[in-house]
Amino acid sequence: IEAYPYKDEAEETLFEVVRFEPKEFRQRCPDGKGGWNWNLNGTRRVPYCLPEIISSNGQIYICEGEKDVHCLRNHGLTATTCPMGAGKWKEEYNGPLKGRMVIILPDNDESGQNHAIEIAKSLFEVVESIKVVHLSGLQNHGDVSDYLDTHTMEDFCKEVEETPLFKPNQLNILDKLEKWNQIKELEIKIEWIVDRLIPKESV
Repeated sequence: IEAYPYKDEAEETLFEVVRFEPKEFRQRCPDGKGGWNWNLNGTRRVPYCLPEIISSNGQIYICEGEKDVHCLRNHGLTATTCPMGAGKWKEEYNGPLKGRMVIILPDNDESGQNHAIEIAKSLFEVVESIKVVHLSGLQNHGDVSDYLDTHTMEDFCKEVEETPLFKPNQLNILDKLEKWNQIKELEIKIEWIVDRLIPKESV
């Protein structure tokens, strides 16, 4: 197993995300007696590597998991993620990122893309700038760690540099896409007087 500690501003461990093989995650927090409670009931939630975010002054990279954060840190970058994975970004994670330049690195799947949209929407009015970087050549479900297994940091930095800043009109487009996807998922039954020309309701 591998444990990822989430720490507060004073570097005290608030809770841990524990990874079991092959890929199962559980959360635990200190019980105050040297052991653990295997829940986060009432525990303050913070972004991963909060002390490093606070002490840094460059770009902050947001990826989907702790493994990816450590991969980027090993390359000298400041990175973070949120606990519990895709779809779990909370507004309370925005504070430490206020006024920063943020690079979002979504996993190459639908949940990863939706997660990036969610974060961009939440942070847009808070940070100095945002880029959502879709790394090239990733297989389905691939992530930044996979990318750096087969590419150099020079390749990575070039992709980040060439990605345009996230703009307000992109949010509008993404909202429309989300609504259209919701409409497509609805099962709408129509009775036709003339097939595909005159619906029964219009007569």
